[in-house]
Amino acid sequence: MYKFTATILFIFITFSGNIFSDDEIHNSALTSQTNEIKLLSKEIHRLFSELNKDRQVPIITAKRLKRIIDDPNLILIDVRKPAEYNVSILPNAITQPKFEKKYANKDLSDKKIIVYCTIGERSGRYVQKMRKRYPNMYNLIGGILSWSLENGELYKKSTSGKLVQTNDAHTYNKEWNYLNPTYNAVY
Repeated sequence: MYKFTATILFIFITFSGNIFSDDEIHNSALTSQTNEIKLLSKEIHRLFSELNKDRQVPIITAKRLKRIIDDPNLILIDVRKPAEYNVSILPNAITQPKFEKKYANKDLSDKKIIVYCTIGERSGRYVQKMRKRYPNMYNLIGGILSWSLENGELYKKSTSGKLVQTNDAHTYNKEWNYLNPTYNAVY
């Protein structure tokens, strides 16, 4: 009887095709991706906390930044090195040298200033250094890595000089590749 039941089951599976619907497969893939994003986010937050344990600076999440990214009173500063920000930047971001040149000796008390790097360590140092001058300056938790987990847009300059959307992000090095799997790591 056992051989007969197993044979019938084998024939049914073999000839009936996939026993799971496309929706079940799609939902399973989404659940798997969601779990991977959660694990990446947890690791990014752990590293961010470890790297900034001795800093007392205001912070902002990538989720919150995504909601205010188009605010005209927002100044977004990328403190990464040229090799990193030439790969991609967050929308409307300017580099640290451009910020320091453009806003030197200007009152920015009506602005919200957010600083980011790869994970938040270098930006945390910069916020700490500039905090007395700009009490309205915040460090982005998890930097560009957390931004990718929120599916945030990234841009790079094209050969014509225009900004174009990209999924490339510089992760500093291979060990720091905690990007959303739909993004491309560059290091």
